[in-house]
Amino acid sequence: MAIDLTARIAHEPTDHEVATVLGKLQGNILKGHGRDHVSNIFFHFTVSPENIRAVMIPLAQRIVTSALKQHQQARQMTAFGVPGEPFGSLLLTAKGYRALGFTEAQMAKAFPEGAPGEGKPFFRVGMKACRAELGDPDPSRWEAPFQDEIHLLVLLADDDEQFLLRETRSVLNQLSSIGRVVGVEHGHALRNADGLGTDHFGFVNGRSQPIFLKPQSGLNREGNAWNPIEPLECVLVHDEIASDEHAFGSFYVFRKLEQDVFGFRVRERELAEALGLGAAGRERAGALAVGRFRDGTPLALSPVPIGVADNDFRYDGTLDNKCPYHAHIRKMNPRGDQSKLKGVPESVERSRRLARRGIPYGKINHQGTSSGVSSTREALDGLPRQGVGLLFACFQSDIREHFGFLSARAKFADFVQFRTGQDPIAAAPEPVPSDPQKWPVRWGEPLTEPFYFGHFVTLKGGEFFFAPSLPFLNRLVPNAV
Repeated sequence: MAIDLTARIAHEPTDHEVATVLGKLQGNILKGHGRDHVSNIFFHFTVSPENIRAVMIPLAQRIVTSALKQHQQARQMTAFGVPGEPFGSLLLTAKGYRALGFTEAQMAKAFPEGAPGEGKPFFRVGMKACRAELGDPDPSRWEAPFQDEIHLLVLLADDDEQFLLRETRSVLNQLSSIGRVVGVEHGHALRNADGLGTDHFGFVNGRSQPIFLKPQSGLNREGNAWNPIEPLECVLVHDEIASDEHAFGSFYVFRKLEQDVFGFRVRERELAEALGLGAAGRERAGALAVGRFRDGTPLALSPVPIGVADNDFRYDGTLDNKCPYHAHIRKMNPRGDQSKLKGVPESVERSRRLARRGIPYGKINHQGTSSGVSSTREALDGLPRQGVGLLFACFQSDIREHFGFLSARAKFADFVQFRTGQDPIAAAPEPVPSDPQKWPVRWGEPLTEPFYFGHFVTLKGGEFFFAPSLPFLNRLVPNAV
Protein backbone atom coordinates (compact mmCIF):
# COMPACT_ATOMS: atom_id res chain seq x y z
CA MET A 1 0.00 0.00 0.00
CA ALA A 2 1.36 3.42 -1.01
CA ILE A 3 1.86 6.00 1.74
CA ASP A 4 -0.92 8.56 2.21
CA LEU A 5 0.50 11.98 1.35
CA THR A 6 -2.68 13.76 2.44
CA ALA A 7 -2.75 12.57 6.06
CA ARG A 8 -1.86 15.37 8.47
CA ILE A 9 0.15 13.28 10.91
CA ALA A 10 3.76 13.04 12.05
CA HIS A 11 4.88 9.78 10.47
CA GLU A 12 6.87 7.23 12.46
CA PRO A 13 10.13 6.50 10.55
CA THR A 14 10.30 2.96 11.95
CA ASP A 15 6.97 1.97 10.37
CA HIS A 16 7.65 -0.36 7.45
CA GLU A 17 5.76 1.68 4.85
CA VAL A 18 7.33 4.95 5.98
CA ALA A 19 10.83 3.45 6.16
CA THR A 20 10.44 2.11 2.63
CA VAL A 21 9.66 5.60 1.35
CA LEU A 22 12.46 7.20 3.37
CA GLY A 23 14.96 4.70 2.01
CA LYS A 24 14.20 5.89 -1.53
CA LEU A 25 13.94 9.59 -0.71
CA GLN A 26 16.84 12.01 -0.51
CA GLY A 27 17.55 13.47 2.90
CA ASN A 28 17.13 17.13 3.92
CA ILE A 29 13.60 17.27 2.49
CA LEU A 30 11.48 16.18 5.44
CA LYS A 31 14.03 17.30 8.02
CA GLY A 32 17.09 19.53 7.69
CA HIS A 33 20.48 17.80 7.53
CA GLY A 34 21.67 19.80 10.58
CA ARG A 35 25.31 20.33 9.55
CA ASP A 36 27.08 23.64 10.21
CA HIS A 37 28.97 23.94 6.90
CA VAL A 38 27.66 23.52 3.36
CA SER A 39 29.15 23.47 -0.14
CA ASN A 40 26.80 24.06 -3.08
CA ILE A 41 28.41 22.99 -6.36
CA PHE A 42 26.65 24.31 -9.48
CA PHE A 43 27.55 22.34 -12.61
CA HIS A 44 26.96 22.36 -16.38
CA PHE A 45 27.02 19.14 -18.42
CA THR A 46 28.92 19.23 -21.74
CA VAL A 47 28.92 15.57 -22.82
CA SER A 48 26.40 13.00 -24.04
CA PRO A 49 23.71 11.54 -21.77
CA GLU A 50 25.52 8.20 -21.80
CA ASN A 51 28.73 9.78 -20.55
CA ILE A 52 26.84 11.79 -17.92
CA ARG A 53 25.21 8.63 -16.56
CA ALA A 54 28.55 6.81 -16.45
CA VAL A 55 29.84 9.36 -13.93
CA MET A 56 26.66 10.45 -12.15
CA ILE A 57 25.36 7.00 -11.14
CA PRO A 58 28.47 6.02 -9.13
CA LEU A 59 28.67 9.57 -7.73
CA ALA A 60 25.08 9.31 -6.48
CA GLN A 61 25.74 5.91 -4.95
CA ARG A 62 28.78 7.29 -3.13
CA ILE A 63 27.54 10.61 -1.74
CA VAL A 64 23.73 10.78 -1.63
CA THR A 65 22.24 10.44 1.86
CA SER A 66 18.77 8.92 2.00
CA ALA A 67 16.15 10.28 4.38
CA LEU A 68 16.21 6.92 6.21
CA LYS A 69 19.98 7.01 6.68
CA GLN A 70 19.76 10.61 7.86
CA HIS A 71 17.15 9.65 10.45
CA GLN A 72 19.12 6.61 11.67
CA GLN A 73 22.32 8.61 12.08
CA ALA A 74 20.48 11.39 13.91
CA ARG A 75 19.14 8.78 16.35
CA GLN A 76 22.65 7.43 16.88
CA MET A 77 23.96 10.91 17.52
CA THR A 78 21.31 11.43 20.19
CA ALA A 79 21.84 8.02 21.80
CA PHE A 80 25.60 7.57 21.54
CA GLY A 81 27.08 10.95 20.65
CA VAL A 82 28.42 9.64 17.32
CA PRO A 83 28.09 12.26 14.56
CA GLY A 84 26.69 11.34 11.19
CA GLU A 85 28.66 10.97 7.99
CA PRO A 86 28.99 13.90 5.56
CA PHE A 87 25.63 14.67 4.00
CA GLY A 88 25.16 14.64 0.25
CA SER A 89 22.35 15.40 -2.18
CA LEU A 90 21.97 15.71 -5.98
CA LEU A 91 19.42 18.04 -7.56
CA LEU A 92 18.69 18.67 -11.24
CA THR A 93 17.31 21.65 -13.13
CA ALA A 94 14.89 21.20 -16.02
CA LYS A 95 17.81 21.88 -18.38
CA GLY A 96 19.74 19.20 -16.54
CA TYR A 97 17.01 16.68 -17.30
CA ARG A 98 17.09 17.78 -20.94
CA ALA A 99 20.87 17.29 -20.99
CA LEU A 100 20.16 13.71 -19.83
CA GLY A 101 18.01 13.20 -22.93
CA PHE A 102 14.47 13.99 -21.75
CA THR A 103 12.11 15.33 -24.40
CA GLU A 104 9.68 18.20 -23.82
CA ALA A 105 6.78 15.74 -23.84
CA GLN A 106 8.49 13.60 -21.20
CA MET A 107 9.22 16.71 -19.12
CA ALA A 108 5.60 17.87 -19.24
CA LYS A 109 4.39 14.44 -18.13
CA ALA A 110 6.99 14.07 -15.38
CA PHE A 111 6.61 17.62 -14.02
CA PRO A 112 3.05 18.81 -14.74
CA GLU A 113 3.12 21.64 -12.13
CA GLY A 114 -0.61 22.10 -11.85
CA ALA A 115 -3.39 21.91 -14.41
CA PRO A 116 -2.72 23.10 -17.99
CA GLY A 117 -3.46 26.78 -18.53
CA GLU A 118 -3.23 27.70 -14.84
CA GLY A 119 0.05 29.55 -15.18
CA LYS A 120 3.70 29.32 -16.10
CA PRO A 121 5.40 25.99 -15.21
CA PHE A 122 8.09 27.51 -12.99
CA PHE A 123 10.39 24.49 -12.80
CA ARG A 124 10.36 23.70 -16.51
CA VAL A 125 11.09 27.27 -17.61
CA GLY A 126 13.58 28.14 -14.85
CA MET A 127 13.99 31.07 -12.46
CA LYS A 128 15.20 33.60 -15.05
CA ALA A 129 12.00 33.18 -17.04
CA CYS A 130 9.88 33.86 -13.91
CA ARG A 131 11.38 37.27 -13.23
CA ALA A 132 8.09 39.14 -13.76
CA GLU A 133 6.09 36.80 -11.52
CA LEU A 134 8.68 36.98 -8.73
CA GLY A 135 9.51 40.69 -9.07
CA ASP A 136 13.21 39.84 -9.43
CA PRO A 137 15.91 42.17 -10.78
CA ASP A 138 17.09 41.60 -14.35
CA PRO A 139 19.26 38.45 -14.46
CA SER A 140 21.96 40.51 -16.20
CA ARG A 141 22.54 42.04 -12.75
CA TRP A 142 22.91 38.65 -11.04
CA GLU A 143 26.31 37.33 -10.11
CA ALA A 144 28.13 35.68 -13.00
CA PRO A 145 27.70 32.03 -11.92
CA PHE A 146 23.92 32.36 -11.91
CA GLN A 147 23.81 34.03 -15.32
CA ASP A 148 25.18 30.76 -16.70
CA GLU A 149 23.11 27.67 -17.55
CA ILE A 150 23.01 25.36 -14.54
CA HIS A 151 22.20 21.66 -14.89
CA LEU A 152 23.15 20.14 -11.54
CA LEU A 153 23.47 21.12 -7.90
CA VAL A 154 25.59 18.93 -5.64
CA LEU A 155 24.91 19.78 -2.00
CA LEU A 156 27.52 18.62 0.50
CA ALA A 157 27.41 19.32 4.25
CA ASP A 158 29.42 18.47 7.36
CA ASP A 159 30.29 19.92 10.76
CA ASP A 160 34.03 19.77 9.96
CA GLU A 161 34.70 22.58 7.51
CA GLN A 162 38.12 21.36 6.36
CA PHE A 163 36.83 17.82 5.81
CA LEU A 164 33.94 19.27 3.80
CA LEU A 165 36.31 21.24 1.58
CA ARG A 166 38.33 18.11 0.86
CA GLU A 167 35.13 16.23 -0.03
CA THR A 168 34.12 19.12 -2.26
CA ARG A 169 37.44 18.81 -4.10
CA SER A 170 36.89 15.06 -4.49
CA VAL A 171 33.45 15.61 -6.06
CA LEU A 172 34.82 18.30 -8.40
CA ASN A 173 37.48 15.85 -9.56
CA GLN A 174 34.88 13.14 -10.15
CA LEU A 175 32.71 15.51 -12.22
CA SER A 176 35.54 17.02 -14.24
CA SER A 177 35.19 14.65 -17.21
CA ILE A 178 31.52 15.42 -17.93
CA GLY A 179 31.30 19.21 -17.82
CA ARG A 180 32.39 22.38 -16.09
CA VAL A 181 31.87 23.97 -12.71
CA VAL A 182 29.65 27.04 -12.87
CA GLY A 183 30.26 28.11 -9.28
CA VAL A 184 30.57 26.97 -5.67
CA GLU A 185 28.70 28.67 -2.81
CA HIS A 186 29.82 28.01 0.77
CA GLY A 187 27.44 28.40 3.71
CA HIS A 188 28.23 28.52 7.42
CA ALA A 189 25.83 28.38 10.36
CA LEU A 190 25.81 31.42 12.68
CA ARG A 191 25.01 30.96 16.35
CA ASN A 192 24.27 33.35 19.19
CA ALA A 193 25.51 33.09 22.77
CA ASP A 194 22.84 30.47 23.50
CA GLY A 195 23.92 28.30 20.59
CA LEU A 196 20.82 29.06 18.50
CA GLY A 197 21.14 29.57 14.76
CA THR A 198 20.78 33.16 13.55
CA ASP A 199 20.98 35.19 10.35
CA HIS A 200 23.27 38.15 9.75
CA PHE A 201 20.57 40.56 10.92
CA GLY A 202 20.89 38.82 14.30
CA PHE A 203 17.50 37.08 14.47
CA VAL A 204 17.15 33.48 15.61
CA ASN A 205 15.92 31.48 12.63
CA GLY A 206 14.18 28.18 11.99
CA ARG A 207 11.60 28.80 14.72
CA SER A 208 8.57 27.68 12.75
CA GLN A 209 9.13 24.76 10.41
CA PRO A 210 6.53 22.26 9.19
CA ILE A 211 6.87 18.87 10.84
CA PHE A 212 6.49 15.61 8.90
CA LEU A 213 8.19 12.96 11.05
CA LYS A 214 8.36 11.85 14.67
CA PRO A 215 9.77 12.47 17.18
CA GLN A 216 8.73 16.05 17.80
CA SER A 217 10.69 18.14 20.25
CA GLY A 218 11.40 21.70 21.29
CA LEU A 219 9.57 24.50 19.53
CA ASN A 220 8.17 22.38 16.75
CA ARG A 221 5.86 20.37 18.95
CA GLU A 222 2.10 20.24 18.76
CA GLY A 223 0.60 22.95 20.98
CA ASN A 224 -2.81 24.10 22.11
CA ALA A 225 -2.99 27.01 19.65
CA TRP A 226 -0.75 25.95 16.76
CA ASN A 227 -0.03 22.53 15.31
CA PRO A 228 3.11 22.56 13.07
CA ILE A 229 2.39 19.15 11.52
CA GLU A 230 1.73 19.23 7.77
CA PRO A 231 0.85 16.42 5.33
CA LEU A 232 3.62 15.00 3.18
CA GLU A 233 1.93 16.42 0.08
CA CYS A 234 3.21 19.82 1.22
CA VAL A 235 6.69 18.86 0.00
CA LEU A 236 6.58 15.46 -1.74
CA VAL A 237 5.51 14.49 -5.24
CA HIS A 238 5.69 11.08 -6.81
CA ASP A 239 8.81 10.68 -8.96
CA GLU A 240 7.01 9.64 -12.13
CA ILE A 241 10.26 8.82 -13.89
CA ALA A 242 11.29 6.14 -11.41
CA SER A 243 8.45 3.60 -12.05
CA ASP A 244 8.32 2.84 -8.32
CA GLU A 245 5.26 3.54 -6.19
CA HIS A 246 7.50 4.31 -3.20
CA ALA A 247 9.74 6.77 -5.08
CA PHE A 248 9.21 10.45 -4.26
CA GLY A 249 11.01 13.72 -4.84
CA SER A 250 10.60 17.41 -4.13
CA PHE A 251 11.01 20.74 -5.89
CA TYR A 252 13.82 22.93 -4.56
CA VAL A 253 14.36 26.68 -4.78
CA PHE A 254 17.84 28.14 -4.30
CA ARG A 255 18.42 31.90 -4.05
CA LYS A 256 21.52 33.78 -2.97
CA LEU A 257 20.27 36.76 -0.96
CA GLU A 258 22.73 39.49 0.03
CA GLN A 259 21.92 41.31 3.28
CA ASP A 260 22.71 44.97 3.97
CA VAL A 261 23.31 44.54 7.69
CA PHE A 262 24.45 48.12 8.28
CA GLY A 263 21.44 49.56 6.45
CA PHE A 264 19.02 47.33 8.34
CA ARG A 265 20.40 48.37 11.72
CA VAL A 266 20.33 52.07 10.83
CA ARG A 267 16.76 51.85 9.55
CA GLU A 268 15.79 49.93 12.67
CA ARG A 269 16.96 52.90 14.77
CA GLU A 270 15.14 55.35 12.51
CA LEU A 271 11.89 53.40 12.86
CA ALA A 272 12.28 53.36 16.65
CA GLU A 273 12.75 57.14 16.60
CA ALA A 274 9.77 57.67 14.27
CA LEU A 275 7.54 55.68 16.63
CA GLY A 276 8.92 57.39 19.73
CA LEU A 277 10.21 54.13 21.16
CA GLY A 278 13.56 55.55 22.29
CA ALA A 279 16.82 53.67 22.64
CA ALA A 280 15.19 51.01 24.81
CA GLY A 281 12.65 50.30 22.08
CA ARG A 282 15.06 49.64 19.22
CA GLU A 283 14.67 45.90 19.58
CA ARG A 284 10.90 46.24 19.22
CA ALA A 285 11.40 48.19 15.99
CA GLY A 286 13.24 45.22 14.53
CA ALA A 287 10.63 42.83 15.89
CA LEU A 288 7.89 44.89 14.21
CA ALA A 289 9.57 44.23 10.86
CA VAL A 290 10.34 40.54 11.41
CA GLY A 291 7.53 39.47 13.77
CA ARG A 292 9.91 38.09 16.42
CA PHE A 293 12.58 39.62 18.61
CA ARG A 294 16.18 38.60 18.00
CA ASP A 295 16.00 35.98 20.76
CA GLY A 296 12.99 34.36 19.06
CA THR A 297 10.25 35.82 21.31
CA PRO A 298 7.12 36.26 19.12
CA LEU A 299 5.91 39.86 19.07
CA ALA A 300 2.37 38.48 19.18
CA LEU A 301 3.06 37.20 22.71
CA SER A 302 5.18 39.96 24.26
CA PRO A 303 6.13 43.63 23.69
CA VAL A 304 9.66 42.92 24.96
CA PRO A 305 12.13 40.06 24.43
CA ILE A 306 11.74 37.48 27.16
CA GLY A 307 13.97 34.72 25.83
CA VAL A 308 11.07 32.41 25.01
CA ALA A 309 11.08 31.37 21.35
CA ASP A 310 7.52 30.06 21.55
CA ASN A 311 5.85 28.66 18.45
CA ASP A 312 2.43 27.93 19.98
CA PHE A 313 0.41 30.97 18.88
CA ARG A 314 -2.04 32.20 16.25
CA TYR A 315 -2.75 35.71 14.97
CA ASP A 316 -6.51 35.56 15.10
CA GLY A 317 -8.39 36.41 18.29
CA THR A 318 -6.70 38.34 21.11
CA LEU A 319 -3.30 38.49 19.35
CA ASP A 320 -4.68 40.19 16.27
CA ASN A 321 -3.15 43.68 16.71
CA LYS A 322 0.04 42.76 18.52
CA CYS A 323 2.07 41.93 15.41
CA PRO A 324 1.77 44.03 12.22
CA TYR A 325 0.10 42.29 9.30
CA HIS A 326 3.10 43.15 7.14
CA ALA A 327 5.68 41.59 9.53
CA HIS A 328 7.75 39.01 7.68
CA ILE A 329 6.68 35.88 9.56
CA ARG A 330 3.02 36.94 9.47
CA LYS A 331 3.05 37.51 5.70
CA MET A 332 4.68 34.12 5.15
CA ASN A 333 2.56 32.20 7.68
CA PRO A 334 -0.72 34.02 8.51
CA ARG A 335 -1.76 31.50 11.24
CA GLY A 336 -5.51 32.00 10.91
CA ASP A 337 -5.63 35.51 9.37
CA GLN A 338 -7.07 34.38 6.05
CA SER A 339 -9.67 32.21 7.73
CA LYS A 340 -10.81 35.04 9.99
CA LEU A 341 -10.67 37.94 7.51
CA LYS A 342 -11.27 36.28 4.15
CA GLY A 343 -13.11 33.07 4.95
CA VAL A 344 -10.33 30.99 3.42
CA PRO A 345 -10.24 27.43 4.82
CA GLU A 346 -7.24 26.94 7.07
CA SER A 347 -6.21 23.88 5.07
CA VAL A 348 -5.81 26.17 2.04
CA GLU A 349 -3.99 28.82 4.06
CA ARG A 350 -1.51 26.22 5.30
CA SER A 351 -1.13 24.41 1.98
CA ARG A 352 1.58 26.76 0.68
CA ARG A 353 4.04 26.42 3.54
CA LEU A 354 7.72 25.88 2.74
CA ALA A 355 10.28 23.53 4.26
CA ARG A 356 13.13 26.06 4.59
CA ARG A 357 16.67 24.76 4.40
CA GLY A 358 18.79 27.91 4.05
CA ILE A 359 22.12 28.79 5.67
CA PRO A 360 24.03 32.09 5.98
CA TYR A 361 27.07 32.86 3.86
CA GLY A 362 29.95 35.22 4.57
CA LYS A 363 31.29 36.14 7.97
CA ILE A 364 31.06 39.26 10.16
CA ASN A 365 33.88 39.88 12.59
CA HIS A 366 31.87 42.38 14.61
CA GLN A 367 28.39 41.38 15.78
CA GLY A 368 27.57 44.28 18.13
CA THR A 369 26.17 43.71 21.60
CA SER A 370 24.82 40.40 22.88
CA SER A 371 21.27 41.53 22.14
CA GLY A 372 22.17 41.89 18.48
CA VAL A 373 21.64 45.67 18.42
CA SER A 374 24.84 47.70 18.31
CA SER A 375 25.15 50.26 21.09
CA THR A 376 27.31 52.87 19.34
CA ARG A 377 27.65 54.44 15.93
CA GLU A 378 31.17 53.04 15.76
CA ALA A 379 29.76 49.54 16.24
CA LEU A 380 27.29 50.12 13.43
CA ASP A 381 30.07 51.29 11.13
CA GLY A 382 31.75 47.91 11.59
CA LEU A 383 28.80 46.09 10.00
CA PRO A 384 28.83 45.14 6.29
CA ARG A 385 26.60 46.42 3.51
CA GLN A 386 27.50 43.60 1.13
CA GLY A 387 29.31 40.29 0.90
CA VAL A 388 27.16 38.50 3.48
CA GLY A 389 23.67 37.08 3.44
CA LEU A 390 21.57 33.97 3.16
CA LEU A 391 21.78 31.00 0.84
CA PHE A 392 18.00 30.66 0.88
CA ALA A 393 16.66 27.22 0.04
CA CYS A 394 13.29 25.53 0.38
CA PHE A 395 11.45 22.37 -0.60
CA GLN A 396 7.84 22.22 -1.79
CA SER A 397 5.54 20.12 -3.95
CA ASP A 398 4.92 22.89 -6.50
CA ILE A 399 7.21 25.90 -6.96
CA ARG A 400 4.59 28.17 -8.52
CA GLU A 401 1.94 27.42 -5.89
CA HIS A 402 4.29 27.61 -2.89
CA PHE A 403 7.37 29.80 -3.35
CA GLY A 404 5.88 31.74 -6.26
CA PHE A 405 2.65 32.47 -4.40
CA LEU A 406 4.45 33.54 -1.21
CA SER A 407 6.82 35.79 -3.15
CA ALA A 408 3.84 37.59 -4.66
CA ARG A 409 2.20 37.81 -1.23
CA ALA A 410 5.30 39.48 0.24
CA LYS A 411 5.07 42.29 -2.32
CA PHE A 412 1.27 42.66 -2.11
CA ALA A 413 0.62 45.65 0.15
CA ASP A 414 -3.02 44.65 0.72
CA PHE A 415 -2.33 41.17 2.14
CA VAL A 416 -3.93 40.32 4.41
CA GLN A 417 -5.33 43.72 5.39
CA PHE A 418 -5.93 46.60 2.97
CA ARG A 419 -2.88 48.90 2.68
CA THR A 420 -1.00 47.23 5.51
CA GLY A 421 2.19 47.37 3.40
CA GLN A 422 4.77 45.05 1.90
CA ASP A 423 6.92 42.51 3.72
CA PRO A 424 9.94 44.49 5.06
CA ILE A 425 12.27 41.50 4.64
CA ALA A 426 11.19 39.38 1.66
CA ALA A 427 9.90 42.12 -0.65
CA ALA A 428 12.50 44.02 -2.68
CA PRO A 429 10.41 45.75 -5.34
CA GLU A 430 11.79 48.14 -7.92
CA PRO A 431 11.32 51.04 -7.68
CA VAL A 432 10.73 51.64 -3.96
CA PRO A 433 6.93 51.87 -3.45
CA SER A 434 5.44 55.23 -2.57
CA ASP A 435 2.93 53.64 -0.19
CA PRO A 436 4.75 52.81 3.10
CA GLN A 437 3.82 50.24 5.73
CA LYS A 438 1.67 51.23 8.73
CA TRP A 439 3.21 50.72 12.18
CA PRO A 440 1.77 50.63 15.72
CA VAL A 441 3.06 53.27 18.11
CA ARG A 442 2.04 51.12 21.07
CA TRP A 443 1.86 47.33 21.32
CA GLY A 444 -1.60 45.92 20.71
CA GLU A 445 -3.03 49.09 19.14
CA PRO A 446 -4.04 49.56 15.48
CA LEU A 447 -1.44 50.36 12.82
CA THR A 448 -1.19 54.13 12.48
CA GLU A 449 2.26 55.55 11.70
CA PRO A 450 3.42 55.41 8.03
CA PHE A 451 7.08 54.52 7.54
CA TYR A 452 8.86 52.65 4.72
CA PHE A 453 11.13 49.80 5.87
CA GLY A 454 12.82 47.57 3.32
CA HIS A 455 15.36 47.10 0.53
CA PHE A 456 17.96 45.44 2.70
CA VAL A 457 17.94 42.11 0.84
CA THR A 458 19.19 41.81 -2.75
CA LEU A 459 18.87 38.77 -5.01
CA LYS A 460 22.26 37.81 -6.44
CA GLY A 461 20.97 34.83 -8.41
CA GLY A 462 19.38 31.42 -8.12
CA GLU A 463 17.62 28.56 -9.86
CA PHE A 464 14.84 25.96 -9.57
CA PHE A 465 15.72 22.29 -9.01
CA PHE A 466 14.12 18.91 -8.41
CA ALA A 467 15.48 16.41 -5.87
CA PRO A 468 14.85 13.07 -7.61
CA SER A 469 14.35 9.75 -5.86
CA LEU A 470 17.18 7.31 -5.30
CA PRO A 471 15.65 4.75 -7.72
CA PHE A 472 15.88 7.38 -10.47
CA LEU A 473 19.46 8.31 -9.54
CA ASN A 474 20.39 4.65 -9.85
CA ARG A 475 19.41 4.69 -13.55
CA LEU A 476 19.12 8.30 -14.83
CA VAL A 477 17.16 7.22 -17.89
CA PRO A 478 14.07 8.82 -19.44
CA ASN A 479 12.50 5.77 -21.03
CA ALA A 480 10.41 4.97 -17.94
CA VAL A 481 8.21 8.04 -18.48
